[in-house]
Amino acid sequence: MLYISHCLRNKKTNIIHVSSDIYVLFRLGMLSILLFCNCIPRWLITVVALFFLFDILQYVSAIVFLSDVYKQPVSAKRTLMFFIINYFETILVFAIFHRQWGGLNVVNICSVQSLYFSMVTSTTLGFGDISPVNSSAQLRVVAQLVVSLLFVTIFISNASSRVDGKK
Repeated sequence: MLYISHCLRNKKTNIIHVSSDIYVLFRLGMLSILLFCNCIPRWLITVVALFFLFDILQYVSAIVFLSDVYKQPVSAKRTLMFFIINYFETILVFAIFHRQWGGLNVVNICSVQSLYFSMVTSTTLGFGDISPVNSSAQLRVVAQLVVSLLFVTIFISNASSRVDGKK
């Protein structure tokens, strides 16, 4: 996403924002297709999901750590909307990983079950009906928890700074 912004930096800012919006929606759609489609090779699904995960994390970290370099966002609501979409995209990526790599106590986990497990894990509810049974699945769950807690921390920090800025 930062690459799109960099390539279009000399163009009108509306083109940059619209292209970023289209890319985020494209990524969301691609992740949904990857989760529910069974006709794509497993290795390709894993590579594309990893690419999107790194892209999301790179974008979010750039917003946080390079906020003084980039211009102010168009609006706080747009930033919040993108942040929520990025959070849901990470949930989809980990649902893809859980479905592709297994290691859970459910044999032949389906897309809906892996999405459910990913959502429950990322919100730290942890009902216990689906759980990791080997070390690779446990590491995947820990990675998902770290990413989810990163998003929650950034969200609270961003929200509190906006409240402080309004006073």
